[in-house]
Amino acid sequence: MILSQDADLSVSEATELLDLARQATGPAADELRYAALKQVFRLAPGREEALIQAESERAASLPAVQQVRYLLFLANQQAAQAMQAFLRSHGQALARERPADYISLQLEALAKAKDWEAVRRALKTNAASRLNSLSRNLWEAHASAALAPGRSATLEHLQLAYESTQNGRDRAGAMRVADTALNLGQEAFAATCYEELAAKPLLPGDKVMLLEKAVHARTQARDTPALRRAARALAEQTPGHQQNAYYADYLDILHGEGLEIIHLRLKTEDTAAANDARTTAHQRLLRAMIFRHLEHPDRLRHELAGLDNAIAWTAGERAVIAGLLAKAGEPARAWQLAEKVPRALLLNEEAALLAVARE
Repeated sequence: MILSQDADLSVSEATELLDLARQATGPAADELRYAALKQVFRLAPGREEALIQAESERAASLPAVQQVRYLLFLANQQAAQAMQAFLRSHGQALARERPADYISLQLEALAKAKDWEAVRRALKTNAASRLNSLSRNLWEAHASAALAPGRSATLEHLQLAYESTQNGRDRAGAMRVADTALNLGQEAFAATCYEELAAKPLLPGDKVMLLEKAVHARTQARDTPALRRAARALAEQTPGHQQNAYYADYLDILHGEGLEIIHLRLKTEDTAAANDARTTAHQRLLRAMIFRHLEHPDRLRHELAGLDNAIAWTAGERAVIAGLLAKAGEPARAWQLAEKVPRALLLNEEAALLAVARE
């Protein structure tokens, strides 16, 4: 198995490995065979079609459980046409013996071929009744997103899918729903799922992972109040993590909240042990943002003068700095920085400061 994962194999070595794998027996035989095939496909893509044809002929006489393994291998290889051809020619026994697997694999093949109308038709068949509520609604959500983007049906099916997990009690199922929602552009709902899961009794590492996903989803949704709450929850869950604490403070100040508390904490941190360049730059930016809200132009200019231009600022931070420069009476520097900032990546509050710089 280790050799089948070796990225440095030659074509001849991969072919030899495949020959050996084809002779293997026992519970791991299929796994070894498909790992070896994957290497041959990678190294000699011109052989893929013929090898898949041979494997399909072999799989036609295998028990249903092994046919499922083969079709899952094809799915991982993005071989939608081969999946559909096999199911048409040899799927009858599979449909009888493992109907839930059959309809799932059929939907997978149609989805990989991007035939969403066929997916929707398949979901109306009797075979689709074998799907559980979670899987059925996730497929409906995928089809709705592809066929009617922007409509409420996608979100409705995602909500039904989440409800089928007993609102997160089935954690693995709920994660499937949240990840699917994120991929389908329903970032706000995805974030809500992650946050609800994070609120349950979990190991600290799992909670942090979910909160990180929530922050990412809220960032994609461009919802600053909700993003603030998610970022603050993550910072509180990771005490001592400077970047998480900084981002939570950044969002609070951007929204005009917690100015005095954050300013006092920054004074305390300033007198602590020496900080690295990035932390120092972050602290300066936070102070500059505070002084802008408090209308202290001299102190604002002082903090801006000390900002490290070598720091790799994000687009949002650059928009804020450009706006602060304009507020501080440096329109030329503000415009020079602002003209390189893409508006599409910004929160509304960042975009407002960018507009000030571009006036």
